[in-house]
Amino acid sequence: MVWSTDRASTWYAAQGEWKQGVNYVPSYAANQIQMWQDYDADHIRRELTWAADLGYNALRVFLHDQLYTVHGSDFLDRVDDFLDLAHGLGFQTILVLLEGMYVFDGLIDRLVTRLYRYKSTGINVYSVLNILCLFG
Repeated sequence: MVWSTDRASTWYAAQGEWKQGVNYVPSYAANQIQMWQDYDADHIRRELTWAADLGYNALRVFLHDQLYTVHGSDFLDRVDDFLDLAHGLGFQTILVLLEGMYVFDGLIDRLVTRLYRYKSTGINVYSVLNILCLFG
């Protein structure tokens, strides 16, 4: 099916703000694990402010399972803080969950509970839940 120019224009206008994003790892971190181990909210706020000033409005960050294994709820608190910080600066965030994951008892339930808190902030909780079902 070929869309008319009017239909394509209407669809495009309904999409809202166009997403311009990055895979984010702060400059102090060599990788996604160090980002969360050495979590520095002030440093991240400064970098995300710069990114917002450049026109970016979306982020993708990676949550490695080993961080949860070692840091438990402290890791989840850091993720909460990051999401609050990013949302406050106007970013929508895509969480790449369970990077390197080999199913750990209870982790999925705890992540789902925390993610529901963000369901009105641009995180597609339902897609995340569908992905999590693969591990259930």
